[in-house]
Order: sequence, then C-alpha cells, then structure tokens
Amino acid sequence: MVLRSISYANFLCFPELTIAEISPRITLIVGKNNSGKSAVIKSILRLQYDITNYSPTRISFSAHEVIFQFTDTEDSRSSNRIFSFRDNAIHSPGGSTTGVYFPTEYSSCFIIPFLSTRNNMQYDEQVSLSQLSNVGLDYRNLPAQIDQLREPAHPQFKDFDDSCNKILGISLSTFASTHGKIPGLRVDGDTTIRIESMGSGVAQIAALIARLLTAKNKLFLIEEVENDLHPRALKQLLDLIAESAKLRSNQFVISTHSNIVVRHLGSLPDTGILNVSQKIVDGIPTSSITSVGNDVDSRQTLLAELGYELADFDVYSAWLFFEESSAERIVRDFLIPWFIPGLQGQIQTVAANGASGVEPQFNDFHRLFLFAHLGEIYFNKAWVFVDGDKTGIDVVSQLKDKYCPKWDENRFRHFNELNFEMYYPLQFHEEAKQAFVMNKREKKTAKKALLDKVIAWIAADQERAKVAFAESAAEVINLLKEIEATLFPK
Repeated sequence: MVLRSISYANFLCFPELTIAEISPRITLIVGKNNSGKSAVIKSILRLQYDITNYSPTRISFSAHEVIFQFTDTEDSRSSNRIFSFRDNAIHSPGGSTTGVYFPTEYSSCFIIPFLSTRNNMQYDEQVSLSQLSNVGLDYRNLPAQIDQLREPAHPQFKDFDDSCNKILGISLSTFASTHGKIPGLRVDGDTTIRIESMGSGVAQIAALIARLLTAKNKLFLIEEVENDLHPRALKQLLDLIAESAKLRSNQFVISTHSNIVVRHLGSLPDTGILNVSQKIVDGIPTSSITSVGNDVDSRQTLLAELGYELADFDVYSAWLFFEESSAERIVRDFLIPWFIPGLQGQIQTVAANGASGVEPQFNDFHRLFLFAHLGEIYFNKAWVFVDGDKTGIDVVSQLKDKYCPKWDENRFRHFNELNFEMYYPLQFHEEAKQAFVMNKREKKTAKKALLDKVIAWIAADQERAKVAFAESAAEVINLLKEIEATLFPK
C-alpha cells in the first residue's frame, strides 16, 4: 500500500487541515522546532503502535479524527482504502478495532519507524527468528538484524558491509556475549569493541542501514535523519534512502531541519516537501502545512529558512572546480585578472581539498541547483579541472560517466601536468618536485609553503610574474580562454 493523503480534525496542533498529496516515494517535512512535524509522524505511527501516553485531542475539543487515504500501488488511480482514527479506535473497510491496524511482525507490518528519541538501553542478545521478526520503536533486536546480514550467503551481505564502511567508517559484525551475541567491531581474533561503546548514534544508523537494505514495500517514518552524522556520512545515507525508495519500492516520510537533507533528497523528481509553521491562536499553538512549490522563489526561500545562503547564486555566469586550493588561488587571484579579465565577477571558483573531494563537491553543486530550479541556468556552465595524474584522470572519467552525454565532455578536464605546481614559473619546479615525493602530511605542508613563496614572489614584481606565468601556465590560460569564449561568444 501507499499512503496518499491525511486529513486532521482537532488533532494536537492541527484544527482542520488536509495534506492532499503525499509522495509515493519520499516526503520531507520541514519546519522550526515545535512547529508540528512530529505530530504528523505520530498520527501515522498510531496505525501500528499503541502510543497512548498523551492526549491527541486538541485543547478545548472533546474529540478528534484523522483520516488516511491509501492506494494499492504508486499509481494514484489504483484502488483507494480509507482508514480513520477517532474515539480511540481505528475504523477501516474491514470494521473497527480499539487496538492498532497493522501488526509489528516484520513480514506483515507496514510501518518501519526511526524516531528522534533513539537511545536504546539494552539489546536482546538472544539471536532468534522471533527477535528478527519484531519491528519495534527501539533497536533491541539489532543483534539479530546484523547477525543475519553478516551471513556470507545473505543477498545483502556485501551491500551491508559496504554501506557501514561508507557511512559509519567501520565494518560491523556480531560476536559471542554472555547471553548470546552482541554487535560491534572485531579488532582482531580476540579483541572486540561492543557497539554501545562506540559513538552516539552508531547503533541507530546501523539499524536503519539494515532495514533500508532488506525492507520492501514499507513506509519508513524517520525523524531528523541528520542526527549524529557527519555531513559526508549523511549524504551517503541519503543516497541509500533514495536507492531504497527507487529499487525496493519503499515510501519515506522524513522530518528534518537540515538543508543538506532538503537539497540532497529534494532534488529527486518524486520528492514532495511540506513546510510546517505554527502560530498562537486564542492562546493555543496552531499549525499549518503548505506544500513547497516547484518554482524558484519557493525553493530558494526554503533553503534560506534552513540557513543556506543563496544571496549571490545569480551573480555568476559559471562555476569552475579545482582539485586543490593552490590551483584555485593562482587562477582566481592572478591568471584571470592578468589574462582573462572578462571572467572577473562572472565565474565562481571552488577548491575541493583534494581529488577525492572533486566528484562529491560537483554532485552537491548539481543537486543544489536542481533543487532550487536553477539547473537550466547552470547547465553546461560548470567546469572541472584536475591534475593529470592517475587519480585526476579517474575523477574525470567518473564525472563523464555520470553526467555525459547530457553534459559536454569538455566540461570535465585534466591538465597535462601531473601536479598543478608544475605550472609555476621554472625557478620553483625543483622545490615542487621535492614536495611530490614526501609523505601525505609533509607534502601538504611543503606545497602550502611553496604556494606562499610563489605569492610573495608575485607581490614583489607583478609584471615580472605575469611574463613568467604567461609561459609556464600557458595551458591553463588557454583553458580559461576557452571558457570565456564559450560563455561570451563574439
């Protein structure tokens, strides 16, 4: 089944309100703290869990009702099913019940919850089918979930290991404990680290990864998915959510405060975004929900509300990504002003802090402008220049595989030189070559010192420096002239 709409009457902070269109794939619920995001999650959760530790009826009213519309498939024209929750009972086409409608047994449940109150006090160390099959509001059956996925014959064995390494930075397994098994990291044959001894959120994210890889045709309710995650790890998790929605036909309702979540998932074509706001009416908190439109102003306003600066996005005609800050600095501060002044104020340069950061940086750029509906403005108006070593060549190949033939292949280039420092004037080459053979930390320090030395040399006599760079960096200058000719054809 697929949840399509919800109507509220006097439920918590909602007086009379209908969410008319819930995406069959991913719906993001955004808004300030205490605006009503959790009320939406709780209302859906009530279909499967008896959460009666609060009064759901709005203040000053004696009763409430929540009506859910489902369809059998993602096609909105398929058969409808209507469920309503009123008078502490769920009413469905099959009759009424005072309990819950959906069971919590994994094979027949509908909802998989991951709530913001994620601390788990104790794990069920006994690994059994009964533990594995339960879908609760906590993660006590995590040992059974991980133990199943660590079986080499399991179809998601490799995916689980890869996902844990990408998102958590470790390979999780289970090992013997006093009462059965416990998840954690095996350091060597006898040394283990239990999962509860690891960083905050590791167990919860591991549980979510496990469900994302195994669930099919379920509805995930996730509160604040960004909690406890580094931004890069968060993006990896969001990719896994998008894949689970697409390949495993799972539906997601996700509350968030994060502009990263909104940009990353909001750029997908089937994602819906709901903005929840609240004001006090007659002394009572009253929330409203609006669907964030597909127009430029609505998308940019939402990102601004979430703390993302968009003020100067429309200033630049193009973007230019470099592998390292040394290349970006020399090009931005010297080569463009000296040799291609027409690009000043027209192109935004970005340094990716190493070859491994180039593709993620460009992907973030692409998602942001897709989300903000500026994709057409910047289509084919972004360039990537990286070093000509094997790593740089591989980066260019990966970007071409992902974005071409839609994007022009010339937008992704590697220099002929293996390192950008070889475009410095000749007198700096020997010092650059000495830096290239150092270990990673020493190399970084030496290259920074060399850049400072070159900049000081430029400052001492800019005309001399301009003549020297005209010869040493001719290849780079010609590439910049190509960009100018593409942006501003004569």
